[in-house]
Amino acid sequence: MSEARLRTVYSGSHRKLVLAFDIGTTFSGVSYSILDPGEVPEIKGVTRFPAHEHVRGESKIPTVVYYDQAGNVRAVGAEAVQEGVVSDVALEEGWVKCEWCVAFKFILTITVTSESNRITNNIPPLPPGKTITQVLADFLLYLYKCTQTYIQSAHPNGRDLWSLASSSDNIDYVLSHPNGWEGYQQTQLRDALVLAGLVPADGLSRVSFVTEDYLKDSEYHDDIDHIVRCFDQSTKVRFGSDKQPQYVKFGGTRDNDASCNIRFGQLKLEGSDVASFFEPSISCIVNSVREQVKSDKQRSIKHVILVGGFSSSDWLLGKVDEALRPLGLNVIRPDSHVNKANFVSQLDTKSKDQMKTIDYEVWCYKGTDPDPRWKDTDPGNYMKLCTVQIDTSRLPFTRKPSKASRKELPEQEFWFLRYSCILSFSSGNGLHAQMAWVDSQGIEKRSPANVVYEPNDR
Repeated sequence: MSEARLRTVYSGSHRKLVLAFDIGTTFSGVSYSILDPGEVPEIKGVTRFPAHEHVRGESKIPTVVYYDQAGNVRAVGAEAVQEGVVSDVALEEGWVKCEWCVAFKFILTITVTSESNRITNNIPPLPPGKTITQVLADFLLYLYKCTQTYIQSAHPNGRDLWSLASSSDNIDYVLSHPNGWEGYQQTQLRDALVLAGLVPADGLSRVSFVTEDYLKDSEYHDDIDHIVRCFDQSTKVRFGSDKQPQYVKFGGTRDNDASCNIRFGQLKLEGSDVASFFEPSISCIVNSVREQVKSDKQRSIKHVILVGGFSSSDWLLGKVDEALRPLGLNVIRPDSHVNKANFVSQLDTKSKDQMKTIDYEVWCYKGTDPDPRWKDTDPGNYMKLCTVQIDTSRLPFTRKPSKASRKELPEQEFWFLRYSCILSFSSGNGLHAQMAWVDSQGIEKRSPANVVYEPNDR
């Protein structure tokens, strides 16, 4: 893997301990660093928590707090999700469960809109007499105590180290928060630290904040492109729940960075974060369909067919269907969704004749980016190179019943046209195109396709 990013040698005059709290919607964790004068800091993670010891090396615990009727903390993190706690003690004694204790992420930024009302209505109520700042303070204090226990037991001189740091106020704190948060929200986070007794009211200079950017300061920063490719090929396709953590396998067992949730070559992501990656595409699809329905009053649009590799995502399909079904639209995904060239259309004889020629535009990148991927990142340097014209008159259309992954289309029939467009490049002969298909005997056939260049590109 990549070389570790160089960190600056600590220039302070005495030893200091830095604790970083990462409180997530579902899971939370702690990283820490011991700063010794003249030494390069090393970031470590707290990997042992109460009731979680059996999960060796796990650096996250559930973001859950149980309170009794008097408002006292009774169970936190992994302790709060133990079967015995949930089924017996909590019910018998009337404990109040406060998950989403990081609902503060929403509450602290709330403005009076219909969307904010929808969010706050879905957040479970806080325990009686508790504010969100108090709940956060209780959770921070729990993480602090877990960190104390871990450092004292994990380091040979752990007890002396902790005693020296805590007695002389040599502990600094780092809290992560969402992008866009400013002074108002940070003030409330500081208040929670003061309320928890971790810093005095006049010691707020020991508190700093970072935004929630993955891998920003990790030694795997230079491997982000590779991690993204691994995500596209596996995690993105399998993703189906925003309630469960997701894993991106990109390296080997020696690749570990607890501060960035990397363990044994796998990057752990919150399900809610992965869901947010899909949101721009989902919104684009839904808005495009809505505009099409709105602008085309003459035709009654009833069905939306998702094709291409991205349509293989169950999450994408479910969210698009959820948004469009109230409009009376049926969203389906044919079994042959993996390849856009597996062209699916609801055709009658007349429209089949109209599909004898299909055009594909070929674009090229003329900028300086060594790894161009998306046209919108450098639009001025993408140019249309040519158009590939495919004659489909030789290809057999196959009449098949619908095999959609969702509800079958009533009284409908599909014609399937399967083919591939093959592009080959040669320094001496330029670009050539072919059309390939499989005949009824299972034998691949090929025929040339016509390449029409733009006037100024050849």
